Amino acid sequence: MAKDISQTAVLDAIHALDKKFSTQLVNTIDALDKKFSTQLSGVINALDTKFNVKFDALDKKFTDKFDDVLAIVRFMQDEMVTKTELENKFTEFESRFMNHIDGTLKLYTKLDTEYASLHSKTDRHDMQIKHLAKHTRCKLPNS
Repeated sequence: MAKDISQTAVLDAIHALDKKFSTQLVNTIDALDKKFSTQLSGVINALDTKFNVKFDALDKKFTDKFDDVLAIVRFMQDEMVTKTELENKFTEFESRFMNHIDGTLKLYTKLDTEYASLHSKTDRHDMQIKHLAKHTRCKLPNS
């Protein structure tokens, strides 16, 4: 029977140690869980703050770019012409260009007539000078 008592005592001691170990384990896990939760909350708050700062900066940059694009679009709306307006301007330009070409051609024709007239007059003068030189027996250079 002594053997039975010692086994019972050993089993009781094991149960007591198991209970003590379980309690300590639960307390340690709870403490670690609280510490981890606190640290995790701190990390999450820090990340949230950094994210908000970055997001705000990106939001401002996006807003600035969007405002720039919007200004460009408004400028284009104010300054661009429609297809009909462009066709009208082109027709007007074409008409003015053709008028200038016609004027230039008329001027060229007039100058060509003047040139022909001057050439004819110069030929007559040459003939008269040669005729005078022949009668006066004057020798002309290059004749």
